[in-house]
Amino acid sequence: MPSPALAAQDRRFRTRVLSPLSYLSGHVASFGDVRMTRRKFEITAHMNERDFPHIVELALPPGGFRSQSLEFDAFHRERSIPIRRGCGRHELEQFHVRFCFPDAAIADAFQDRFGGARLTYSP
Repeated sequence: MPSPALAAQDRRFRTRVLSPLSYLSGHVASFGDVRMTRRKFEITAHMNERDFPHIVELALPPGGFRSQSLEFDAFHRERSIPIRRGCGRHELEQFHVRFCFPDAAIADAFQDRFGGARLTYSP
């Protein structure tokens, strides 16, 4: 029978064996509780489309939106609205980016200025 001092020392240096899932999830709570982290952007994009149902979908050009990103910022700044991005999608090799707006007039103005397809969110 080990002495109480030796048993206490043993407990101090005891390590907890974690499951492979805990290493993959990147989150380990106390008492071995392992929870998966959520993919925040996906949830936020769906919420944006739900809360701002007037959507303009633009095809991403091969070089990206580098030349237009300042114009996108200026458009939103002129109207004092934040940039709200929706869920992107792939169609064959083409990627489409969605911008979400609170009302139809702003979405129509964005489409007139930058092109793209006008959509309305429906659950």
